[in-house]
Amino acid sequence: LCYIEVEEPDMEKPLGDADRLLHALEKEWGFQKPRIAARLLPQIQKLLRDGEWKVTCAVYTDGRVEGGGPIVTAIFPGFHNVGCGLAVDIGS
Repeated sequence: LCYIEVEEPDMEKPLGDADRLLHALEKEWGFQKPRIAARLLPQIQKLLRDGEWKVTCAVYTDGRVEGGGPIVTAIFPGFHNVGCGLAVDIGS
Protein backbone atom coordinates (compact mmCIF):
# COMPACT_ATOMS: atom_id res chain seq x y z
CA LEU A 1 0.00 0.00 0.00
CA CYS A 2 1.35 3.39 -1.01
CA TYR A 3 0.08 6.61 0.55
CA ILE A 4 0.46 9.61 -1.75
CA GLU A 5 -0.52 13.25 -1.84
CA VAL A 6 -1.59 14.23 -5.34
CA GLU A 7 -1.24 17.80 -6.59
CA GLU A 8 -4.56 19.60 -6.90
CA PRO A 9 -5.70 20.62 -10.39
CA ASP A 10 -4.01 23.77 -11.65
CA MET A 11 -4.85 25.79 -14.75
CA GLU A 12 -1.10 26.41 -15.23
CA LYS A 13 -0.41 22.64 -15.39
CA PRO A 14 -3.25 21.09 -17.39
CA LEU A 15 -2.85 17.43 -16.36
CA GLY A 16 -5.69 15.02 -15.69
CA ASP A 17 -6.30 13.33 -12.35
CA ALA A 18 -4.86 10.00 -13.52
CA ASP A 19 -1.67 11.64 -14.80
CA ARG A 20 -1.16 13.55 -11.56
CA LEU A 21 -1.75 10.36 -9.52
CA LEU A 22 0.83 8.46 -11.59
CA HIS A 23 3.30 11.34 -11.28
CA ALA A 24 2.89 11.28 -7.48
CA LEU A 25 3.60 7.52 -7.42
CA GLU A 26 6.75 8.06 -9.48
CA LYS A 27 7.91 10.99 -7.36
CA GLU A 28 7.02 9.72 -3.86
CA TRP A 29 7.62 5.97 -4.27
CA GLY A 30 10.09 5.74 -7.14
CA PHE A 31 7.93 3.58 -9.39
CA GLN A 32 8.94 3.65 -13.02
CA LYS A 33 6.14 3.89 -15.57
CA PRO A 34 3.26 2.89 -13.25
CA ARG A 35 -0.13 2.17 -14.78
CA ILE A 36 -3.68 2.18 -13.46
CA ALA A 37 -6.04 -0.76 -13.92
CA ALA A 38 -8.63 0.24 -16.52
CA ARG A 39 -11.55 -0.56 -14.19
CA LEU A 40 -10.36 2.21 -11.80
CA LEU A 41 -10.24 5.03 -14.34
CA PRO A 42 -13.92 6.09 -13.98
CA GLN A 43 -13.49 6.29 -10.17
CA ILE A 44 -10.27 8.31 -9.87
CA GLN A 45 -11.86 11.77 -9.87
CA LYS A 46 -14.29 10.93 -7.04
CA LEU A 47 -11.68 9.07 -4.96
CA LEU A 48 -9.19 11.93 -5.14
CA ARG A 49 -11.80 14.47 -4.11
CA ASP A 50 -13.18 12.26 -1.33
CA GLY A 51 -9.65 11.93 0.07
CA GLU A 52 -8.90 15.65 -0.38
CA TRP A 53 -6.07 14.76 -2.82
CA LYS A 54 -4.59 12.20 -0.39
CA VAL A 55 -5.07 8.55 -1.34
CA THR A 56 -3.66 5.12 -0.64
CA CYS A 57 -2.94 2.96 -3.68
CA ALA A 58 -2.53 -0.79 -3.80
CA VAL A 59 0.26 -1.36 -6.32
CA TYR A 60 1.06 -4.75 -7.83
CA THR A 61 4.74 -4.92 -8.78
CA ASP A 62 5.26 -8.47 -10.06
CA GLY A 63 6.88 -8.27 -13.50
CA ARG A 64 4.53 -10.89 -14.94
CA VAL A 65 1.69 -8.41 -15.42
CA GLU A 66 0.77 -7.98 -19.09
CA GLY A 67 2.64 -4.94 -20.33
CA GLY A 68 5.11 -5.09 -17.42
CA GLY A 69 5.71 -2.53 -14.72
CA PRO A 70 3.78 -1.65 -11.56
CA ILE A 71 0.01 -1.41 -11.79
CA VAL A 72 -2.42 0.32 -9.42
CA THR A 73 -5.07 -2.27 -8.54
CA ALA A 74 -7.05 -0.30 -5.93
CA ILE A 75 -7.35 3.28 -4.69
CA PHE A 76 -8.66 4.27 -1.26
CA PRO A 77 -9.39 7.87 -0.23
CA GLY A 78 -7.17 9.02 2.64
CA PHE A 79 -4.64 6.95 4.58
CA HIS A 80 -5.07 3.18 4.88
CA ASN A 81 -2.40 0.93 6.31
CA VAL A 82 -4.16 -2.42 6.45
CA GLY A 83 -4.54 -4.66 3.45
CA CYS A 84 -5.70 -8.22 3.32
CA GLY A 85 -6.06 -10.77 0.62
CA LEU A 86 -7.32 -14.29 0.16
CA ALA A 87 -6.11 -17.04 -2.11
CA VAL A 88 -7.95 -20.33 -2.51
CA ASP A 89 -6.65 -23.39 -4.32
CA ILE A 90 -9.46 -25.83 -5.08
CA GLY A 91 -7.16 -28.31 -6.75
CA SER A 92 -7.67 -29.94 -10.11
